[in-house]
Amino acid sequence: MFHALNSNYFVQRQGDRSTIDTLRQAQSEEMYQRLPNRHQTFVAAFPKGNGGVGMDTASSYDDEKERLAQAAGGQ
Repeated sequence: MFHALNSNYFVQRQGDRSTIDTLRQAQSEEMYQRLPNRHQTFVAAFPKGNGGVGMDTASSYDDEKERLAQAAGGQ
């Protein structure tokens, strides 16, 4: 699982045909809980929704849909 600069999460799967799939934050958090090895704490991996320092404000990397959701109090 990867975290992009625009706060999106995605997973790369390899097999007969490699794919990259984007994940919603809730899907990402669920996947994080199932990972056997974690390189970041939960708050570091999901700073916007969990009190990460300075990461809870909108930025130029956020897409318009995410900015609107944050303004409305959602994730």
